[in-house]
Amino acid sequence: MTTFLRFSAASLDDGKVLMTCRVILRKREWLFNLLEKCPGPKAVPRSVGDVSSKATQGDLAMNQKGQIVENPPGSWKMSVPSVLIDHPKESTMVLANAERSIDGAARTAVWLEKACKANGDSLICETVLAGVLRLGPGSALDKEKVRVTGKRSNEAFLKSQDALQKEAKKPRVVHIS
Repeated sequence: MTTFLRFSAASLDDGKVLMTCRVILRKREWLFNLLEKCPGPKAVPRSVGDVSSKATQGDLAMNQKGQIVENPPGSWKMSVPSVLIDHPKESTMVLANAERSIDGAARTAVWLEKACKANGDSLICETVLAGVLRLGPGSALDKEKVRVTGKRSNEAFLKSQDALQKEAKKPRVVHIS
């Protein structure tokens, strides 16, 4: 049976992208296994006495195996609804969120699509940004970066090259004695 992974992305103020993957509740193990293989930072299992003092409440969670895990920045954080929620079985969705740079999000989206296709599953992009990220790093992503951040990634380099060209065009005065 084909699994549909619903993928969305939203740009954040600090130039990062919030990626969200959703599947139906009965596919939570499939999503958990997929995201364990996903490249990038991973959640680190901790014991109660071993929890870092720098970890905040939001960084700590309980994983599928019942272990306490600390989520470093950029790692996938899964949220599974409680069994007490009274919804039809198909409508309850399991969410996984990760916050990454726009290039890291593009590489992750490409990896997710390849992993889904390898298993005969489908990746459904729910936002325009998710569709652009799925194309991977390249010209389409560069245009999206300009739209989101308001400046090109190589703008400083281009300004320095422009200054060098203007300097080269200036007439040179040479005194012959």
